[in-house]
Formats: sequence, C-alpha cells, structure tokens
Amino acid sequence: MLFLRRVLAGVSSLTRGAFILASWLTVALVLLTVQQVVSRYFFQSSSIAMQELQWHLFGFIITLSMAHALDKNGHVRVDILSNRFGAKLRRGIHTIGFFLLIPLSIALTYFGILDVLHSRSYESPVPPNFYSELLATKDSLLFSILSPIEEILRATLLVGEGSSDAGGLEARWIIRAAFPLGMTLLALQSISLFLRSLFPSLNKAEEYSWI
Repeated sequence: MLFLRRVLAGVSSLTRGAFILASWLTVALVLLTVQQVVSRYFFQSSSIAMQELQWHLFGFIITLSMAHALDKNGHVRVDILSNRFGAKLRRGIHTIGFFLLIPLSIALTYFGILDVLHSRSYESPVPPNFYSELLATKDSLLFSILSPIEEILRATLLVGEGSSDAGGLEARWIIRAAFPLGMTLLALQSISLFLRSLFPSLNKAEEYSWI
C-alpha cells in the first residue's frame, strides 16, 4: 500500500507540474497578446506566426491543466441530484465515473497519437536552409553555424504539416501533440482517482475532495 500510495502521489505531482507549466504558458500568452495589440495598433504591423502561436499556447494551457483540475475537483459541474445523496453513494458514482473515464482517455490518447504521426508524415515545402539564408549569407561564418543546426531541427522538429497561411508556423504536429499529452495525463489521473476512491486507505483524509 505504501508503494502504491507513493505512485499515486507521483501521478498527482506530475499533473500538478503540468499545471504549473500551463500557468507559466498563460503568462507567456498574455505577454504575447499585449505585444500583438501594441504592434497592430501602434506600429500597423502584425505577424501570422505570432497569431498562430497564441492559439497553440492556448491549446497547451487547456490540455495540460485538465488532469490537475480533475484531481482538485475543479471542473465545472451542475449537481442537481448528487448534493442530496449521502457520502457513500456519491463516492460510488465518482468511482464509476473515474472507471469509465480511463478507457475513454486512453482511446483519445491513441487517436491523438495517430493524428500526430499523420501530421508528421507531410513533406514540408520550406527549403532546408530557409532560416539560415534569411539570417546570413551563404559564404558567412554565421551561415556555417546556423545551417547544421537547422538541418538537425528539420530532421527532428521542423517536419511535417505546416500552416496553410503564408508566414505561419511550421511543424503543426507539435500543437497536435498537446491533445494526446493531455489525454495521457488525464488517463493517469483517472486511474489514480479510481484507485483512491475504491480504496480510501490510499488517501489522507484531507486529500479526497469528492465527497
């Protein structure tokens, strides 16, 4: 039981860490939004890539936060009947709910991974030394430094589907990966809450907030 309790505590720590990362991404999103507003209204300038980055950050914020919100019973619910139920009945309902959420989140993780792999299978239309040539001339020292780095990135990260808009972001598989990542965290947290609900001895009294 002690080992299992530590594992479940580790799952909660993992989802809490993802939530903290999402919190910092929220700060980044706010700063980026301010930058775009200032750039658009004061300098008559705008960036498609930065606008898309806002959407991408929002996607990661949502998916990285779901599991921790579930752990803390933070999702919005309308409890018309359950408030009238006793603690045991509510615990039973939540136990069944957690159990049903496990296969659902695992299935969504699987299909999300397929979507990421499909996105990576596209051929990128961007030239292999696009950013290197944009920042330096071919015969310069800076180009000789940047070009190998860009080659590595284009073999690993900057691959697959890109934005359909001119000037948009490459590697859309990264934002698509936010979904299976979030579903994986949700699956782990669902398993943790199911076990904690099924075996109350795995909880400290103040840890279980579902009753």
